[in-house]
Amino acid sequence: MMHSRHQPPVRGLALVLVGALASACSSAGAPGSSAAAPGSSGPRPSTAGLPAACPGSAPAHAAAGSVATVTIETPKGTIVMKLEADLAPAAVGNFLALARCGYYDGVVFHRLVPGFVIQGGDGQFGKASGLDESRVGRGGPGYTIDADRVQVRYARGVVSMARTPHPH
Repeated sequence: MMHSRHQPPVRGLALVLVGALASACSSAGAPGSSAAAPGSSGPRPSTAGLPAACPGSAPAHAAAGSVATVTIETPKGTIVMKLEADLAPAAVGNFLALARCGYYDGVVFHRLVPGFVIQGGDGQFGKASGLDESRVGRGGPGYTIDADRVQVRYARGVVSMARTPHPH
């Protein structure tokens, strides 16, 4: 079992889309609130507090064969990600829709395990300008997406999404 060392979040994360997607970006609003979902065993994020342009339900899957390049600017350097729709159409479509609307703007990496993983993307509780350290990593956009089948081995450089034990 790997033990993680809790480290302070890297602050000032900004997501910048490259090329044609860059013009779709907007600034982000404040983190949202939590509300109980019918039939769920715990709190479910709401869309309250999301930038107005963010989707209120699962966006369309990314088109087959499409590839997008995303750049994340951090105080520690730049991360460039290649998102291939054929590997994860639901996750890529969702990630791009949320990036375009500003959901990830100002989000911190809340989990850092040197030599293993960095984790971020909580646009509800993980915004640097309103960080909720007791809940960061548990937020979301207020909807669920289809679960994509894992098609590659997890290795250095692979980007994936954390998920709950629930399907989708």
